[in-house]
Amino acid sequence: MLVGPLLIRRLVARGIHGVLLACGLAAIGYGTMYLGVALAPYLIVAAIGVALAHMGGGAQWALTTYGLQLLTPDALRGRIFAADFALVTLAMSLSLGFAGLLGGIIGPSLTIGIIAIVSVVWGSVFLVITRNLRADAEAEAAAVSAGSVRVAELP
Repeated sequence: MLVGPLLIRRLVARGIHGVLLACGLAAIGYGTMYLGVALAPYLIVAAIGVALAHMGGGAQWALTTYGLQLLTPDALRGRIFAADFALVTLAMSLSLGFAGLLGGIIGPSLTIGIIAIVSVVWGSVFLVITRNLRADAEAEAAAVSAGSVRVAELP
């Protein structure tokens, strides 16, 4: 989990548009590696796939936290992060329960494959949905760095 955030540092340095891009790419990377885990013929191959997948998972977790810090006003930050933590805990609980039930019915490899595909699709949809937001944020960042707009003038 530590390596993923270090690898995407360059994208994050670009601003919120880089954070959004890296979030989508991390989800796709996570899902792709877990698809490899589902197809792995040997335990060592699966273990390597899990390690690589969690670089993407760790990156995404760090990125969403950082993105919230960038966009949340100081007065609301504690409440926003409490809600975020509660939602993450709920999502993890539900997904683990669902994966356990599904794994008992169709087996672990197919379950891992399905969840991996869901992650790849989610990451791809996220990139499409945030395309305009990323473009607008990148244009604002370029205007600020060019000196044509001051940060105080941005909405």
